[in-house]
Amino acid sequence: FIASIPFFFDTGRNLEYEYALMVTVLALTLIPISALLTPAEMIPYQNGYSPFFVFDMYWVFLISPAIALLPALFVFLVGLCPCSRTGYVFWMMLQVYPAWILSHGLYHGMIWLRCYGWSRIKIFAAFVSLLLGMALLMGLFIWFSPQVRISQLFFGFIHGPIYDNLIAVDSGIVLARFSHFVFAVTLLALVFGMCTNYKYKIAVGVGSLWLVIALFAEFRPSVRMGKRALESVLPDTMSSKHFSLNYSAKIVSEHSLSEIRSLFKETLFHVTELRQFFPNAPFVKVYIYPNQRLKKVWFGAGTTDVTDIYTPSIHITLRSSPHPTLRHELVHALSSDIGFYGLGFHPNMAFTEGLAVALAPEDRQISLHQGSAALIRSGRLPDVGDLFSPMFWKESGRRAYTVAGSIILFLKDHYGIEKVKMIYAGKNWQRVFGASQINTLRKWRDFVLQNYDHNQNELFTEALYRYPGVLRDRCPHSKADFRQPRETSVFLRLRQPIGWDPDTQYWPWRVHLDKNDRYAQLAFWSDEIKKMAKYRNYRKGRFITWRDALTRARIWPPKSIEDIEIAIKESDLTRLVDGSEASISLLQALEKFSNAKYLGNGLIRQIQARMGIEREFPTYEALEWRKYLAGWRTDTPTARGSEPWLATYLRLRKGDRQILNESTLLTYLRTPLSDSYADTFKVEWYKFLGIRLIQLESYVAAEQAFSQAVAISKPSLKPYFAEQQRRARFYRTLGDKF
Repeated sequence: FIASIPFFFDTGRNLEYEYALMVTVLALTLIPISALLTPAEMIPYQNGYSPFFVFDMYWVFLISPAIALLPALFVFLVGLCPCSRTGYVFWMMLQVYPAWILSHGLYHGMIWLRCYGWSRIKIFAAFVSLLLGMALLMGLFIWFSPQVRISQLFFGFIHGPIYDNLIAVDSGIVLARFSHFVFAVTLLALVFGMCTNYKYKIAVGVGSLWLVIALFAEFRPSVRMGKRALESVLPDTMSSKHFSLNYSAKIVSEHSLSEIRSLFKETLFHVTELRQFFPNAPFVKVYIYPNQRLKKVWFGAGTTDVTDIYTPSIHITLRSSPHPTLRHELVHALSSDIGFYGLGFHPNMAFTEGLAVALAPEDRQISLHQGSAALIRSGRLPDVGDLFSPMFWKESGRRAYTVAGSIILFLKDHYGIEKVKMIYAGKNWQRVFGASQINTLRKWRDFVLQNYDHNQNELFTEALYRYPGVLRDRCPHSKADFRQPRETSVFLRLRQPIGWDPDTQYWPWRVHLDKNDRYAQLAFWSDEIKKMAKYRNYRKGRFITWRDALTRARIWPPKSIEDIEIAIKESDLTRLVDGSEASISLLQALEKFSNAKYLGNGLIRQIQARMGIEREFPTYEALEWRKYLAGWRTDTPTARGSEPWLATYLRLRKGDRQILNESTLLTYLRTPLSDSYADTFKVEWYKFLGIRLIQLESYVAAEQAFSQAVAISKPSLKPYFAEQQRRARFYRTLGDKF
């Protein structure tokens, strides 16, 4: 019964981590409570509690866990769940089995108390107090420690943010759960020992083993909590007046140390700007983790960057500057002094995340308001009121953050940042804005929908906001586990099928998982074609076969972004087997279609870059550049004298070391650009010029490059490039201080 309850919830229908967590909580709640419902005449009693020791041991450790596996076994057998079976067993052993034994220890303990005169009400009150106490203890650990993951006796392993598809496990977490298992055995031994003459020997023996394992687990950084634990693995620091960076110089390369120094300057810029909004902001600690896997194990969030309000501290993965989430997380940390009556953030997460999104411009192809309009028009946005509730977390991050950011940006632009800060601090909406929340949100809705062309944007926004989120996806953790290289971790390999090879089996499995998943189908085809193209002595016939397969699979006129990508892939194969003329014909059809439908800047550049190559390069060179654009070769073709601007553009994007010097880049900056290509090429040109010039510490020129990007970019991108322009100017004013 317990193992079947999760199937009544969307989250529990995937036999993965969430299913195991739900069974864990249900077992620790319902099995002990059943001790209070057991009729007195069914309790074995002979001058005290006299359980059937041998049968009970078989029941607790073998029979009842096997029965609990039956619902999942049935679901797997009839094919209702395509998730990883080995992953299911892994999470049941790690998460459920220790809790299952503990729940039976509590069950027998409560029966024993009944036999010795305790009333059911008294036992129930004690049990509820125990559950609430353990829940409170877990909450206090997570609140007062930066880490967002915990291994706890009652609630098992809490891995961190729900947005993380990949859940990392190491020996410390396994040891911690094993210690919980031994503690449960100790409790059982103590209860059964009360009925024998060996109670003290049993309890001391098993209890000592539990203490040894628990202490041994505590030496692992994945189990230890608190700032001291984090700073033991990230011991090196760089400090300023308002913040400090923690990192580990031992486990990063010299190039990574250079990136950390760049992040220090970038943090200084963001903190200086954001403190204008939050003048009383606290000192912030910035923890920089070398990669997502270690960040997940040490802190509890891998792909998700997180801010801890209590410290306050932000936790990010090391990336090149400009860092994509640094400013967002700094908004959370620096606004903690005004957050909801001293709480540090607004409990309504639409306000908390919306504020960070609104004050941290990103490199967006469509604006927050356009994205929100697309979600409303497509029906992918539920009642906006859901975002102003705990239901916020059920939506995918991309959907929820877009709408929340759009709402706060609307309030900021129409009412001013001070009023937004008042709402964030907990003031009454009606008093601040002079209208109810419902009426204000109606104004926002009307605002974002006005002048929005859904027909033009529907293909791009459908792909952009397609993902429903971890809690609504089909087998999200299996998808993440199966894609990882087997050498990543032995505990990850245990969640993969025996003999699994992600390089050859992952995308076929994804296609089998959902026959209508065109994204997976395209990825599978691209993978297979790329493998063939690696060989110099490839057989032309195989490419013709693939080209014909793509032609049959492509829908025209396109119904999805994947149809566009399939057509681009088809044009590359056509170029290889039939020459340029047939390939250009297909590209021209794609370009014409892109005039009516917005495909995203990236796809527009892919189409026009291929056409430009065929137009401006000799035949042989054009073929090699087409292979590069198709991903069939990793390096750019060797330069042969003077080259067209397009080749220089592609080398600049790639980061070709031959042109990454100040004098060359300054020449590029002064060179007028042709109107042969869409404006998105020019925007990208100035964007990468600015980034490369900042890396070379040529800040005046970088500011000029970003200024050019601001002038010609779409409204959705102007705030981002204006921020980069200010960053270059700020670095220039620092001079040689850093």
